[in-house]
Amino acid sequence: MDDTVNKAAIRVKKLRILVLEDTPTDAELAGYELRKAGIDFISKRVEKRAEFVHALEEFHPDIVLSDYKLPDFDGMSALQIVRRDYPEIPVIIVTGALTDVKAVELIHAGAMDYVLKEQLVRLAPSVQRVLSEMQEVNARKQAAEALNKIQLLLDETEQIGKVGGWEFYIDTGKVIWSKGIYTIHEVDSNFELTLEKAIDFYTPASRPTIELAVSRAIEQDEAFDEELEIITGKGNLRNVHTIGKIDAEHRRIYGFFQDISERKTMDKQLRESILSSPNPVMMHAEDGEVLMLSKMWTAITGYDMNDIPTTRRWADKAYGIQSEIALENIEALYGLQEVRHEGERVVRTASGEIRLWDFQNQPLQKLPDGRRVVLSMATDITERERAVSELRIAATAFES
Repeated sequence: MDDTVNKAAIRVKKLRILVLEDTPTDAELAGYELRKAGIDFISKRVEKRAEFVHALEEFHPDIVLSDYKLPDFDGMSALQIVRRDYPEIPVIIVTGALTDVKAVELIHAGAMDYVLKEQLVRLAPSVQRVLSEMQEVNARKQAAEALNKIQLLLDETEQIGKVGGWEFYIDTGKVIWSKGIYTIHEVDSNFELTLEKAIDFYTPASRPTIELAVSRAIEQDEAFDEELEIITGKGNLRNVHTIGKIDAEHRRIYGFFQDISERKTMDKQLRESILSSPNPVMMHAEDGEVLMLSKMWTAITGYDMNDIPTTRRWADKAYGIQSEIALENIEALYGLQEVRHEGERVVRTASGEIRLWDFQNQPLQKLPDGRRVVLSMATDITERERAVSELRIAATAFES
């Protein structure tokens, strides 16, 4: 084979073959067999150990063809270097003679194949087979690495989002938790897990709910979605969201588990803030459900959650013949990306009194079910406007 590395050939990604061979004619014969089989390649021939090591680093071969016996080097040593430093590069031994014992030793040491020089017709099929096998190995390795990266990302996501996945196999009773669920429960991954032990983490108030949900899932193929409380392995109270789905074909229940303690704390703080707000405040979802009213809203309007469970009911009661227009304005709020000053609106209270409110609307985070939420806060400017009006009347009377 030609010792010269053709620069143009490198650019077109030809097969790169490093040949460890001290007899140039033997290398040429091997090259002839490969070309005859239609294999397009460039090659580099070396004889000594230092040349071989340098070529591995600089030539970047796709495959190594190595003689077994050389004056200053040998195929076994070459094979060991490649296996140690470049395990992704396959090695085929091409030699004049080889005992069965030596052949077995070479294969055990990592050689992909061996071809006798008197049977060079086998070389091209051997190279093609070995390269095909290495492509499959590399593809599996890349797939495994990709899956590992995904798993690492999932593990990291579980830790950040405090979420996890679980499975329960009905026939065997086997329970599987992901890493995130062990973390939420504050137990080691070697915790002896059973369905009974998993349920025992729930508080006495929550346990009947999860027991009923699991029972219905097993007996009636009924999915569940619950927000409950657990006591962790370290004795800490946690609010959790658990979802169970049915896989009837494989007789299993599987689902999602999330620590929502922080969200519950924030929800509680938000609820307390809304309830005690000095302004009228309504929190409502895009399907029209009124989620919360401040005490001031009820105090001024006379309407509580029972009176106005939906924004439509509020629009009907507060805006009268303008209710449809008001409802359209409310529905447009769910597309907000930032706080918006809506302006002044005339509203009618339960007693029939007319009040003037100045509205601001703020989008909040979506609910767990995906619904968008808006916080509408009003400033009651009725008395201010009344005072301004009276002042204008007085000023007019004074001027006249």
